Amino acid sequence: MANQPVWNPSDKDSGCTLSNSNKTAAQAASNAGSVRSTTSLSAGKWYIEVDLRGTAAINSDRHRCGVANASAGIGGAAGDDANAWVIQGNGQKRTGNSATAYGDTIDTPLRIAIDLDNGKIWFGESTSTWFNSGDPAAGTNAAFTGLSGALFLIFGGS
Repeated sequence: MANQPVWNPSDKDSGCTLSNSNKTAAQAASNAGSVRSTTSLSAGKWYIEVDLRGTAAINSDRHRCGVANASAGIGGAAGDDANAWVIQGNGQKRTGNSATAYGDTIDTPLRIAIDLDNGKIWFGESTSTWFNSGDPAAGTNAAFTGLSGALFLIFGGS
């Protein structure tokens, strides 16, 4: 598949392992580290699906996925600093070490819509509507707004 993002083996915490030609990331059970994608996005509209179903405690705050800038720490959990904007497996959105109710627990592949021209990101499950009645096509009810600069995909545990 063209333009399929892969995880960066040079930009990850040591507790994160990569396989499947860096398309699959796994996190050690007691590790709170993260991994970023090899390439960043800085403009345009993007749609990504991430399958978290093979991970332990998928519906908890344990697994997090979203976007981060190059300043986001990879030694800690994604979303624990103000440089990452993620959804947790329990459906809460998280940035700056603060979680807020946003969606449902994630039981199917996670979908992410990113509109970097307008600085917005949405999360949802692949088999349902966007969380919080979000509508990327209309630009409404985004999980986070005001995003700018080069952003990488990020995955991590807590």
